[in-house]
Amino acid sequence: MTRLKRFICGLCLLAVSGTAQAEDPSSIIVTGDRDEQARAVRALTSDLVIPARIDKPFARFHQPFCPATVGIKTDYALVINGLMRANARQVGAPVGAEDCTPNALLMFAKDGPTAIEKLREDQAWLFKGVPPSKIREMAGPGDMTYAWSTSEVRGVDGSPMKIVQIGDIKRDAYLNDQYQSGRLNGTIRMDVMGAAVLIDLDHVGGKTLEQLAAYATIRLLATVRDREPGETSAVPSVLSLFTQPEQAPAGLSRFDLALLRAFYAMRPNERSAAILDATARYYLSDRFEVAGQ
Repeated sequence: MTRLKRFICGLCLLAVSGTAQAEDPSSIIVTGDRDEQARAVRALTSDLVIPARIDKPFARFHQPFCPATVGIKTDYALVINGLMRANARQVGAPVGAEDCTPNALLMFAKDGPTAIEKLREDQAWLFKGVPPSKIREMAGPGDMTYAWSTSEVRGVDGSPMKIVQIGDIKRDAYLNDQYQSGRLNGTIRMDVMGAAVLIDLDHVGGKTLEQLAAYATIRLLATVRDREPGETSAVPSVLSLFTQPEQAPAGLSRFDLALLRAFYAMRPNERSAAILDATARYYLSDRFEVAGQ
């Protein structure tokens, strides 16, 4: 990690400027019929969640989430790290000890595309398993943000998969020999081994540390995309922070918390389509509490 910090800090990084928001859009809750609210939440979930492959569940942090922030002043980084940890605990994700080895990186750099290329050359481990053809797809609208993760297939109980060689050319293949009851139950889970978010410093002006921490939390913990600039929804999300900043909440919104809670409450081998109903259920829960709402 020390090597990574030295590398990132050498990219001509600037300090983050944080300003208070005049109004908190996250306090705006969809009103009216509960069925209408549920439909709006499901629609937004469908727009923002990147589906898993049809034969695999979502990749999640089954190992403790251990965030680190580089590329900004140390005081700012410590605040953001603390906020990300608190956010992760709030939604039920496993969180590592203070001295854990980082596996979730929030990076700030000037000129995102150039920084990505430098990272690919000098920190190749950050892109293990990410096909070159997917590198450009990591960018959010306008190359303001980038997010990606590396994952590993494991048995549903977390056991590493055995690798065997098959065929005349001795091709490697995974072998899952653990017991799993029920033909409809998946036998694997996807473990996130590392996740990263890179934010171009040209686009952080006017955003608070709380907003940046909330945005990084949801991009690191879940496979989601930024809201498109032209998209409209009565349901606020911090995923609009860079594309619709005037509509962005002050932190994780009711929707964001519901989505992440659903994400980490699902069974490890749950089919990804279940996220739609699960998010709506958490959003509409009478026991749901969000600060200021």
